[in-house]
Amino acid sequence: MRTKVHVDRRALLQHARLLTLRAAVGLVLMMAILGHVLVLLLGALDALLTAWLGVPRLSSTTRRFVQVVRETWEADL
Repeated sequence: MRTKVHVDRRALLQHARLLTLRAAVGLVLMMAILGHVLVLLLGALDALLTAWLGVPRLSSTTRRFVQVVRETWEADL
């Protein structure tokens, strides 16, 4: 003879919703932290690159890159 166990479906559903909410909040929080870390690292890399190359040299390199992209864009059209 088996004993019947009462399963409270509402409580299980509420628990599942709570776990899903916690997982979603954790995912958003981790993405926000990762985004901030990535932006800080890229900013630091940009500062180091600018300090190493110098602003005028970096500016002329960027200007040449933009010019090549613009010429390529016009040639593709």
